[in-house]
Amino acid sequence: MLALTNNSVSHGSKLSAVIAEINRYYSVNVDAGQELGDWMAQSFCPQTVYAIINEVLANPQLLAQIAARSYHHGNGFLKVVLASQHGWKLRLHIWFPNTPCEENIHDHRWGFASTVLCGQLLSETFVDDVKGDITGTEYLYHARQHDDDSQKHSQGRFCLRSLGQQYRSIGEAYFLPTSVLHRICDYPHKGLVATMMCSAPTQQGTNRLLVSDDRQGIDPNVQQIPLSSHELACLLGQFLCAYASAQWPLAA
Repeated sequence: MLALTNNSVSHGSKLSAVIAEINRYYSVNVDAGQELGDWMAQSFCPQTVYAIINEVLANPQLLAQIAARSYHHGNGFLKVVLASQHGWKLRLHIWFPNTPCEENIHDHRWGFASTVLCGQLLSETFVDDVKGDITGTEYLYHARQHDDDSQKHSQGRFCLRSLGQQYRSIGEAYFLPTSVLHRICDYPHKGLVATMMCSAPTQQGTNRLLVSDDRQGIDPNVQQIPLSSHELACLLGQFLCAYASAQWPLAA
């Protein structure tokens, strides 16, 4: 897969150019991979991020389309689905300053590649282990299908063992395949955190959602309430201001 060149994004829609590159990637790949993550890290510089968001804000029809598939995720972040084609999705995830950056343990129905746009992301991965010291209640998450809302069903108790935590900073990229149990963790003095993530076409119908006994305060709510165009515009404007402060603190 070729990275975006200056020529490919210097004229016209940067979002359209990004979509074309991702379509090209998935025309020869069935899953996300580290190659896709590395391309995203190279391509989504601050200027490109600004251009894409301003393009969305300047186009009422595009803004409405994106708002209809975007929402405040139950895991604590703002999920903005910038593009959705042929089963893959390009998503901007935003944790605003002073917002808890903490998730329930989960895996996914698809693999994904991601890059950190600003801030630091602290993540932790796990494996099933009957002797593990992390326990709680497991749910099976069923994604929304047609007119049926997403649902979760209790599966009883679980035992896990942590494989460790890892900080990821601006410009870092990573790939996570399906069925890897993980969560984003909070940490002190966290400012704005944002990632650009591309999920592969869905590989299975359900995924695991695990609420550990030490995280009972995190609501495992799976209902998705779409944003209005006005709400999304306000939130993206708020993000651009915070993003400018994080990238160029003296100028902001």
